[in-house]
Amino acid sequence: SAVVLHEREGSKSLAAYVVLRETLVPSELKQWLKARLPEYMVPASVTVLDALPLTPNGKVDRKALPEPDRHFTSARFVAPRTATELHLARIWEDVLPARPISVDANFFDLGGHSLLAIRLLARIEQQFGQRLPLSTLFQSPTIAQQAQRLHAPVQDSILPRHLVPIQPQGSQRALYVLPGAGGQVLYFHPLASHLGRDQPVFGLQTPGIGVDEELPESIEDHARALLGSLRAHQPEGPYRLLGHSSGGRVAFELARQLEQQRQQVEHLIILDVTPQPDPGEWLQRQGRPSLDAMVELIDVLEAEFEQPLELSFQTLQALPDDEARWALFAQRLWQRQILPDTVGVAQVRTMFRIWDTTMDHQFRYRPATRVHTTIQLLRAVQLLDDAPEFLRDNMYWDWQPFATAPVRTHWVPGNHNSMLNEPHVRTLAQRLLELLGGTE
Repeated sequence: SAVVLHEREGSKSLAAYVVLRETLVPSELKQWLKARLPEYMVPASVTVLDALPLTPNGKVDRKALPEPDRHFTSARFVAPRTATELHLARIWEDVLPARPISVDANFFDLGGHSLLAIRLLARIEQQFGQRLPLSTLFQSPTIAQQAQRLHAPVQDSILPRHLVPIQPQGSQRALYVLPGAGGQVLYFHPLASHLGRDQPVFGLQTPGIGVDEELPESIEDHARALLGSLRAHQPEGPYRLLGHSSGGRVAFELARQLEQQRQQVEHLIILDVTPQPDPGEWLQRQGRPSLDAMVELIDVLEAEFEQPLELSFQTLQALPDDEARWALFAQRLWQRQILPDTVGVAQVRTMFRIWDTTMDHQFRYRPATRVHTTIQLLRAVQLLDDAPEFLRDNMYWDWQPFATAPVRTHWVPGNHNSMLNEPHVRTLAQRLLELLGGTE
């Protein structure tokens, strides 16, 4: 990685500007710099760039460096002040890749993501006997705020079911984001952060994740459930919708249903998904045994976390029944610290059921009518290493048969997953701001 330390005029602290050659989070970069620099040179903030600005002579143009990224600015360390904060700090330091952790540090700035959030909240429930929803991390993302919440639970503002306030502040029209097959909206936090404090962002979480709630039976039912929550929050259009991965097809169906109700959809933004799946892959999925589906999920998790679970088809097939297979699967997830052992076998099966059912709906979906709004398709420049062969054929990416207005395609850095992570999410956010602002 290329690193430039720079002191702004009138500033009393250094800022680091980094061009990454590997995927790291700012907290890891700070630890790397801290191990190699004198204390007085450790930067107060880390800003990730796609490239360093250069002068005509090929030197770093320090005047052209952007303002330090305050989102990643490290405030002074604040030690735990109560027993609750102390217990929480120990849990956070066990779960997150940073220590010591200030009670004012933000979970997301420290590298927090969806599965770390599950581990964190499971440990908190084990320690304190209180279950906090994942949305807590948007509203109370620090140790101090969580300690206050545990001591004096507050009545959250009443929001429609399925709606999660990722970044609720700002004067612009709200952007509603729909997640992929996992169903959780936590991974949209970096995007919401880079869109700025004036752009409200709300997640539309997959129905069925909540307690005592059934999964929808199709993408049409999925969109219909979200439609009620969306219109309860914003009764009239114009609406701004964004869907990533399988959520892109749900966003399309939601836009279609809104237009049937004579509502205007101002923006329909689809992130890196084709309008329909490969027919050959759909035929392979029909009637397949549950063991094949489990092996597919294992492959996804191994690629995501770069850890072998050592669960081959033959190993699982040799076990007497599904109960034994799921018990071994959960055990491997605990051993690799992908999930804590407080997340039981039943919860692991529920997570899988959400993922597999959502994927099944994707393969069954066929749009009934076209939408009238302009579809903005944002495609990742890189394909995942294990991406199906059909995704290399541009024919499958053609959304035009499903829209009356011209479809616009934009390319953004990264792959299907990393486009929403540092450092690529910065470019994605900038492109979205241009689209939402009408300058693109």
